[in-house]
Amino acid sequence: MAAYDVPGLALAIVVNDEIVLAKGYGVLEQGKPERVDEHTVFAIASNTKAFVGTALGMLAAEGKLDWDDRVVERWPAFRTWDEHTTRELRVRDLVSHRSGLDTWAGDLAWIGSSIDTPSLLARLPAVEASFGLRERYGYTNLMFVVAGEVIRAVSGQTWDAFVRERLIEPLGMTRTTTSVDALAGQDNVATPHMPEGDALIVVPYLNVDAAGAAAALNSSVADMVQWLRVQLSDGTLDGRSIIPAEVVSSIRVPHTPIALPASDSFDPPRHFVAYGLGWFLYDYAGRLVVTHGGGLPGMTSRVGLVPEEGLGVVVLTNSETPASQLVFLDVVDGYLGLPPRDHVALAKARAERSENEISEATPPDDAATPVAPTAYVGKYQHPLLGRAEVNERDGKLELRLVDHGGLDCTLEPKPENRFGCTWSNPIFGHSEIPFELDKKRAARFRVRVRPEFIDPLEYRFERAAR
Repeated sequence: MAAYDVPGLALAIVVNDEIVLAKGYGVLEQGKPERVDEHTVFAIASNTKAFVGTALGMLAAEGKLDWDDRVVERWPAFRTWDEHTTRELRVRDLVSHRSGLDTWAGDLAWIGSSIDTPSLLARLPAVEASFGLRERYGYTNLMFVVAGEVIRAVSGQTWDAFVRERLIEPLGMTRTTTSVDALAGQDNVATPHMPEGDALIVVPYLNVDAAGAAAALNSSVADMVQWLRVQLSDGTLDGRSIIPAEVVSSIRVPHTPIALPASDSFDPPRHFVAYGLGWFLYDYAGRLVVTHGGGLPGMTSRVGLVPEEGLGVVVLTNSETPASQLVFLDVVDGYLGLPPRDHVALAKARAERSENEISEATPPDDAATPVAPTAYVGKYQHPLLGRAEVNERDGKLELRLVDHGGLDCTLEPKPENRFGCTWSNPIFGHSEIPFELDKKRAARFRVRVRPEFIDPLEYRFERAAR
């Protein structure tokens, strides 16, 4: 926590159905005295995905769908970026990250946005695919949003109502919610934090209901130990069957292989990494690890199981750091009796190498854009993100992505018709925005927003017709 300036962290460990630790460390919010404990609620973000994969498995076990059903047959309104994918995408493809979209593609449409789920799914054909169906791995939140619609179409319940009724309530997860709206008025809720320069700032919780089936759950480690216990006991909890055993095992079957990095820092080394149906899977010291991380602006988390050892770990933090993953690795190493490794030092060395590569590729800024500001003023359009406007005020240009609702900034002139943009909402950081001119008038601009954390795609906005 000291190494990464983490304000608060909660950790729980289950071994052979015994809760051996459930404890909080640090504070709910920097500068305030309230302490984190085992009941502190954090956003668990993409750890929602294992709940949704489990929900689909339960419906399959009940004969209400088959994993190999075509999505469009279960939800006829389904449309994607091409006819082949629309026709051939199967239910299991939705939750195994092999749709053809690249990692996080299209997420800017819903992160921090005012869009709702129907509007988001209606714009799905406008998302740019990077490769063919089942061709390779690409971590895709949007397909889990579609999975939520399949749950609704098949069960008659929204994804969150189904998960609450069939999983959260039977497991006694009393402080777990499916929307940040339900946190209003609750006590003991951690506050998100993110870095801004050398400082740490408080940021608000994001409402991500539009993509809820991908990332909307909030929970505490006291609640999440119940999830660990049922996962490690073949779907039973205190003698009650909550999840059919065949569902627990089926969603851990590798579906999509993931390429190992050239220099994998794990020791002993991993031989495979794959995605199942809501879980990441890899080998570690001869054991299977079943795990998932979660990340939203200001919050990161890690849930992990080593089923052969009866070991389950959950780490929740109110920071944008790798701390949750590193604590998880330390705990696993300890329980497996492996030689101690300084995971913090390894992670910091990797980060330093990445920063050096980025700084070497950054072009110098040696002159301001010479074109008159009025050349950029106007209305622009993108099929996924909708309308944008550039206006001039007091001699400065201001950009606003109107339909998104959460992105606006003052444009700072740079060379070659480029502008710097520090978004008014700090969760979006800083972007470099190049404009393309046609006869000394801006015809389009391109924008990427935090490609390392939010969305890798570069969006091209065209000037709207008058």
